[in-house]
Amino acid sequence: AAKGSKLVNRPKYAICSYTEHNGKLIVNLANTNYKDFLASLDRGIQREYNVKPTPILSAATIVETADGFFALHQRSRSQSSLYPGWISVFAGSSEVDQINDQGQPDIFKTAVAEVCEETSLVQTDIASIDCLGISEDLILEITEFMFRARTNLTSGEIRERESEQDKEEGNTVFIKKDPSEVKKYILMFSKTFVPEGAAILSLVG
Repeated sequence: AAKGSKLVNRPKYAICSYTEHNGKLIVNLANTNYKDFLASLDRGIQREYNVKPTPILSAATIVETADGFFALHQRSRSQSSLYPGWISVFAGSSEVDQINDQGQPDIFKTAVAEVCEETSLVQTDIASIDCLGISEDLILEITEFMFRARTNLTSGEIRERESEQDKEEGNTVFIKKDPSEVKKYILMFSKTFVPEGAAILSLVG
């Protein structure tokens, strides 16, 4: 967030550690909040208190349409205080009410919620969603779970819906599921510090 921005502090989940056990990913979480997470990213605070950034439970998702396109998110040029106009995947951190039937945090619900929040899609438009792995930004020290969601809608149908709506967060852009086009965006993401976007496209493209 840009300095001077007014933010709402909300409870979040901090990622303490994760490991694989018997084919399952075990993630150890702790309670934190958005304010402490942002503070932990400040280089001055890191040096003064000898602390590292606190990774919070987050999802980064790409959407594959029924007609062979990948949907990406372009930040609003007027409403986004951070990186206006940048193209990335649909990403966000988990909310404490996004839980499964056992009362445990459900990162899949986070992935779907972020896609629906930033596009014209609704939950029933998501035909399937798969976790691709974990992305670790070694420079910014940010950890994100990567997802691919598939929809039965075409890119044209999504465009038509969005033309009837006003999304303050930005708009959806589409790239053809073509190796040369995917490679172009992987290189672009590498230059604009969107490592999770480059990682996801490398896996699905």
